[in-house]
Amino acid sequence: MANLPYVNSTGALRKLLEKIKEAQTPQTFTHDYLNTKLGISERAMIPLLKRINFLDQSSVPTLLYKNFRNPNKTKTSMAAAIKKGYSDLYSMNEYVHNLSDSKLKDLIVQVTGNDHDSSATKATKNTFLALKEFASFDELEKTINGSAQEKNTVDDSNKQMANYNPQSTKKEALDNQSIGLNLGYTINLNLPETTDIEVFNAIFKSLSEHFLQK
Repeated sequence: MANLPYVNSTGALRKLLEKIKEAQTPQTFTHDYLNTKLGISERAMIPLLKRINFLDQSSVPTLLYKNFRNPNKTKTSMAAAIKKGYSDLYSMNEYVHNLSDSKLKDLIVQVTGNDHDSSATKATKNTFLALKEFASFDELEKTINGSAQEKNTVDDSNKQMANYNPQSTKKEALDNQSIGLNLGYTINLNLPETTDIEVFNAIFKSLSEHFLQK
């Protein structure tokens, strides 16, 4: 059975996420920072942030944490974080975020083995829903598809460059051209000394028939 992340106070969780967007990114996200800088006393928040990959195991903010602070990436970052933290739910249903509250609760019970009416089941469902308020799974899907298309375009370009052979291309260009050959020649005639016009007619007739034809 899986152990899904949750906190008991979703109000404090919403406040925490808003504070994260406003405050500077710390080098290390400690309990002191959580309490004194963000005004959140619930210590369970740090384990949750680690489970959704906002913090690494040393409590250092990750790229997801930093992207969440970017207004243009807030919703896609949270969607990715939810899929990371609740991967056991997504292994059962890839559209967990579209489930009704009752079906989400049923799936949580199935994955965790907790009682349907237990406080842990209720807190897990409420934590998931609170996080989802900051997420957009449609935008995440568009981002993933756009990145895949861009990668395919780059891969195709790289393949074309790898297969490019300038010598072969030059040969193909030459093969596609029509090649013509023009020959020229000079004929020197030693005409006989005669006044008979028929002799000259015979000579030029022969030249015409044998040398001057196209």
